[in-house]
Amino acid sequence: LQVAERFGVTIEFRQTPGLPNHAPCDVATVIDSGKTEDIENSGDYFSAVAVKEHQTLIVFGGVPNIPGWSDRIYSLIDVPFIDSWQASFGDKATVAVLINEEDADSLLPELSPLQSDEVTLTITRNLANVTLIHDQANSESRILYRIGRCLYAAGVNIQAQYSSGIF
Repeated sequence: LQVAERFGVTIEFRQTPGLPNHAPCDVATVIDSGKTEDIENSGDYFSAVAVKEHQTLIVFGGVPNIPGWSDRIYSLIDVPFIDSWQASFGDKATVAVLINEEDADSLLPELSPLQSDEVTLTITRNLANVTLIHDQANSESRILYRIGRCLYAAGVNIQAQYSSGIF
């Protein structure tokens, strides 16, 4: 509300993607104000937290780092909302996909045949995906460390973590 009032912007809060019975294109709440102010000179720091619960992490390890292999994985994943990352280490890669638990149940029979002596498949259920958005993350010293310490103090184990460099 304060952002809309101070900067004269319309904020639309939409349904959380990936949750049952939620249509992400439907607007849930609209906050609007005609007041304007120069956002670059305000000195305000904005932050937000988005949470998706009931997620399943599917991790393929030992994936051959050759053209087309990760495509074999992604071509089988036909769900509307996924979070994914891939990291390559020499001739092997790790491909991780975080999806809604209901979607995971239907995908696992299709993904399991990709597992072999070389390619491992690890499934972790009942996770939450927490996205942190912070305007000053790049200028704040050791912010990922500080966030990790807070989660540790709360007894939360981090299954996977990645940063875009811009929170």
